[in-house]
Amino acid sequence: MRKSFNGTFPITRKFGVVDPAYSNYPGSQHPGTDYGLPVNTPLVAGMGGTVSIYDRNPNIHTGRGKEVVIVSGDKQRKTCHMNRIDVESGQTVTEGQAIGLSGNTGYSSGPHLHDELLVKGQYVDLEKNLSEGETMPTQKQVLDHFNAYGVKGKLANGDPSQEQLDYYSTRPWSVLYVDLLTFNHDRRLELEKTSPTVLKSGIYKVN
Repeated sequence: MRKSFNGTFPITRKFGVVDPAYSNYPGSQHPGTDYGLPVNTPLVAGMGGTVSIYDRNPNIHTGRGKEVVIVSGDKQRKTCHMNRIDVESGQTVTEGQAIGLSGNTGYSSGPHLHDELLVKGQYVDLEKNLSEGETMPTQKQVLDHFNAYGVKGKLANGDPSQEQLDYYSTRPWSVLYVDLLTFNHDRRLELEKTSPTVLKSGIYKVN
């Protein structure tokens, strides 16, 4: 999980701000985070998953404007007010892949990016779920680590289920390692002697 752009831009409206303009959302709260991006700033996929696009008429100044929605398991990432969309509905994207350009379409008081994260259908604070600076394992790496550490997944043959693969491949390495250690405490000393590095927090992360 990462920001939908490279570089640094200011937050212009935080998640959860109460405003009558958001009366269609729970508690009339701002359901996402706004970033002050100039028009035509390159945007990237904030997480991997399957794309749905809403290529709305830019001359209609209501709603979310041009929007890309990425779905992975129980998570949805919504990137709104775009100027240009460079992906297609049904396409699978990887985290960091180019998806289009920021803009000022839809109901917008000025150029910005409105970025949302929903988990199990509930709006959550994107900023609290970012993992900037920490990479994430691929689904193959998740499978390999389950097997290497002798942890049994949900499937009959012991492999992790697709649900587990989706979960761990959209979270930092540290989440996978903490859970592996929780699942299999007997391998702790062995893990300390191999590839993971013990961080000050006690979390394990691949070098």
